Amino acid sequence: MAPAGTPPQIVQRLHDVTVKGIGSAEVKEKFAIIGTDVAPMNPEELAKFIQSEIAHWAKLVKLAGIQPE
Repeated sequence: MAPAGTPPQIVQRLHDVTVKGIGSAEVKEKFAIIGTDVAPMNPEELAKFIQSEIAHWAKLVKLAGIQPE
């Protein structure tokens, strides 16, 4: 994640460094210990995923009749 308006080259650099980091044996081992699988997404995939999650959860909240307190 990065603030809106972050230059694309910076977003890509952050993505590249993150993917490299989570690909290291040490980090993979730490995630395996806690039973987590990591599925890195590129910035465009992440944006689509976030939008689909917002739509999904908004529908469920509406169906459940949940109101803000």
